[in-house]
Amino acid sequence: MWKIRVAVMCLVAALVLLAIAQTDAQSGPRSETTAQSASRAEVGPVASEGRIGSEGRIGIDAEFVRLAREIPGFGGIFLDEDGTPTIYLVDPGQQNAAVRVLTSRLGGTLSARGVNLSATRVLQGQYDFLQLAAWHDLLSPVLGLPGVVFTDIDERQNRVSVGVEDAEALRRVEEELATLQIPREAVIFEETEPIRPLQAPPASLQDRGRPVTGGLEIEFGTTSGQNLGTCTLGFTAVLSAGDRRRLFFVTNSHCSRIQGFFDGARYWQSNITPMDFIGTEWEDPPFFTQERVRSCPPGRRCRYSDSLLAEYAPGVQVELGTIARTFLPNIDPSGGDLRSLLIDPENPRFFIRSQIAFPMRGDVLNKMGRTTGWTQGKVTRTCYNANQRNSRNTFICQDQVTAGVDFGDSGSPVFRLLTGGDEGDVAHYGILWGGSGGTFVFSALENIELELGDLLTAD
Repeated sequence: MWKIRVAVMCLVAALVLLAIAQTDAQSGPRSETTAQSASRAEVGPVASEGRIGSEGRIGIDAEFVRLAREIPGFGGIFLDEDGTPTIYLVDPGQQNAAVRVLTSRLGGTLSARGVNLSATRVLQGQYDFLQLAAWHDLLSPVLGLPGVVFTDIDERQNRVSVGVEDAEALRRVEEELATLQIPREAVIFEETEPIRPLQAPPASLQDRGRPVTGGLEIEFGTTSGQNLGTCTLGFTAVLSAGDRRRLFFVTNSHCSRIQGFFDGARYWQSNITPMDFIGTEWEDPPFFTQERVRSCPPGRRCRYSDSLLAEYAPGVQVELGTIARTFLPNIDPSGGDLRSLLIDPENPRFFIRSQIAFPMRGDVLNKMGRTTGWTQGKVTRTCYNANQRNSRNTFICQDQVTAGVDFGDSGSPVFRLLTGGDEGDVAHYGILWGGSGGTFVFSALENIELELGDLLTAD
């Protein structure tokens, strides 16, 4: 089994090639005491702080801060509607110097993605990314206000943005802004729906599938067999630091009895019968608060990903490094195109060939979920802090894609189609956990590994 990680200091941080895992999962789930201890001591937020850095930043925002320290007046980079790399500079006269730095840092990586930095377009920026990041940090407390959905450094508009449910929430944030010493013109507001966890009620329309692979329906419930809901299996993985004969799968933490707590939830695919039982929760890291991690807003409880690790039951036929493949993407906003739900018998699998730490705004990403099937769209927000509806939960540095989604899609694998290789080759980006208004929100792989540890996910 092998793994190659290529660390990229900006937009795309980890390219991993992985290999062969055996399917004879051994030994049962750990006790609650042991699992909770491991969450805190091995892969929990405190243990992860060394990987996050002194400023508490992760993801693409951390890379943009580094670039802003090398490029005077750098306000961020994104891909426009045509895929053209576009940067904000406070002084557009620094274009040549900026492109030189970007080329030295990102040229090879972006070239492999079909992005030509020599065609970079420069926009007049009003603020550099260091200013925006500092104001975004100051805005953290507003996530504790009723009706606030997210805060974000919007690299497409060179502003800090706040998502609110209604005018009353906007008014509350504006009152808070007056005390925060942030220029009002640097903040934009967007009215948006709350982000809902997308597990479905206990009813299944999807078939049992073997071997088990990413994108298939799973049912979750109690040790006594009570069905609590329906979600989607994200991906199969091997813990790189553990016994490589033991296979696990990743899905959402809210696809369990208690979110952010080891409760021994059990999983079936797709009926609650002994023959459909596939595994048991093994790791579900706890939430943390501002007392433990500074980036968590006051009064909220936080995680970096909505994820948990479950161990496959002995004897379950499993495929490592694959995602179920349907006939075509679903472009019907109502989710009514059945061809995106039916697995293509001629091409039943996507194959994970690389692992990407986090996305770039403008990337075209896909998800495979049990309710709306295969949908795709562009990344429209990166590394934003998102509140989960009807809870005190805030997820740090999440990403958003404009694409179809509905209840039951929670846990869906998020991926990009690779060019230049086989048609079924994909790069894996993370798992979906919520959505609103024709968009879905997902936790990037970097965030997942901060909490669950390094994962081997592909052949």
